[in-house]
Amino acid sequence: VYEMKRSNLPAAMEMLDELRVMMKDEPVNIFAGVPVIASKMDMLFVSYAFADLAALGAGVDGVGISPEFQAIVARASEIGRLCEARITVAID
Repeated sequence: VYEMKRSNLPAAMEMLDELRVMMKDEPVNIFAGVPVIASKMDMLFVSYAFADLAALGAGVDGVGISPEFQAIVARASEIGRLCEARITVAID
């Protein structure tokens, strides 16, 4: 979850497009959302959906620590503040 001015959203969307291209061969779905009628309208929620924890680990090892991904993370920190991160797992 990033806190950012709404005027920075276009730049954030461009970064998400870069991530989508970078991760096109990875087993992940990327979603983003911004509240439009609720509190915290200055938040950008980004979700990376993996099939399971093994796929998450492979994604972090393969892409998440790459210089290209880290460059996007550094640029994102210039337009917003990462204020929350978490992993959720479905319990069957």
